[in-house]
Amino acid sequence: MQNKRVQRFHNKITKLKNLLAHLAKTIVDKDAKEFLLHTGKNSLGVVERYLLPNGLKATNDNAEMWFRLVEFHLEVAEGELIYAEGVTRRLSRNRHRTHGGSE
Repeated sequence: MQNKRVQRFHNKITKLKNLLAHLAKTIVDKDAKEFLLHTGKNSLGVVERYLLPNGLKATNDNAEMWFRLVEFHLEVAEGELIYAEGVTRRLSRNRHRTHGGSE
């Protein structure tokens, strides 16, 4: 069961990193990019650099705590990145309407 859980974590991390990379290319304004992507990027980094490695090293008694923290931070990252994706889409749609579909 633990291996399946860890595999789900890795799959979610990959999915979120791909979304983050896409948004980082899509959002041109430096300040908007920092504002919209900062929390999601940080949460992913905490998971990859700290929480998941500690969870994998932990004893059975402590592993559950680490993995719950992984789940929490992945949920935070996903929520923030989905929000950023929605903002980006809305702004893109509005820009197309305002400029008649051309820049």
